[in-house]
Amino acid sequence: MPKRLQKASSERIQRDSSRKSSSVIGSFLRNAREKRGLSQGDVAQKLGLGSPQSISDWERGYGSGVPLNTLLKLIKLYRIEAVKTYEIFVEDYLLRVRQKLDRKFRTLLRTQRSA
Repeated sequence: MPKRLQKASSERIQRDSSRKSSSVIGSFLRNAREKRGLSQGDVAQKLGLGSPQSISDWERGYGSGVPLNTLLKLIKLYRIEAVKTYEIFVEDYLLRVRQKLDRKFRTLLRTQRSA
């Protein structure tokens, strides 16, 4: 790839990836939980989790995200529409994959330039 194209591509990726990462599904689930009047502790207990930390992590976009089987339980618990929730889940997942690939690509570009 010509150097000017590498530079333009690298700058676009840095700009796109420098945006603060947030969890679309996390915000959606937090809002749904709050509408049902449940605390993170309530949800953790109903899911059989030892602590509310996982709920907090999912809502803030930390870790690997909400497991799909748990998402189904949350849909039922929060009484939210399944298809809409799944679409938001997929959107969030694809965003995470894109960010991860962008980071790897930037690293490869830097390595290639220094070689």
